Formats: sequence, C-alpha cells, structure tokens
Amino acid sequence: MKAITVLITLWFILSVSRLGYNYLRAFTSEKNWIFMIDYQKKTRLLGDDFIFLSNIASSCSISSTVNIFNPFPKSDQKLFYLSYYYLYPRKLIFSPSNVLSYKCNE
Repeated sequence: MKAITVLITLWFILSVSRLGYNYLRAFTSEKNWIFMIDYQKKTRLLGDDFIFLSNIASSCSISSTVNIFNPFPKSDQKLFYLSYYYLYPRKLIFSPSNVLSYKCNE
C-alpha cells in the first residue's frame, strides 16, 4: 500500500512539474510565435514555397488548371506535396523549366 502511495505521489509531482515547465517555455522560447499571424508562421516554416503557392491560390480560380514550371522537378518533392495540399481543387501539371513560375489555364 505504501508503494502505491509513493508512486501516485511521485506521478503527481512529475505531472505538476511538467505542466510548470511547459507553461514557462511558452513565455520564453515560443514568445516569438505567439503574436505572429498564420501567414507569418507558414512563411517562416515553409519559406518561399508558401509565398509562391499563396500567389497561385490568390490569382487562379478553383476550377482552373495550373501549370507549374519547376527548375528542380526530381529533387524538390517538398514543393510537389505542398502544391497538392494548398491548391487542392485545382488540377496541377508540373513541367521542367529554368525558372520557378506558373501559368493558369481556365
């Protein structure tokens, strides 16, 4: 019985200390992220790919076909998957090119 009481007390102390640590961490290491808007967070995490895809999403209609000219079609898998995630209803066509650009076809 004493062993169970000691284990429950230890579990409670560890839980409270973990909660306090997470609470303090929110004000120290994550204070830069708290006051950012969603667009700023995604730009900081995903970089130029998110800016490129948000420009496509704002300039092309949902029913259009988007041709993305990618200079690194084989090695840039991040842009490939992010394109399908952020531009979902649109039909996407990837073409090799020298410059990263896009063209909307209605």
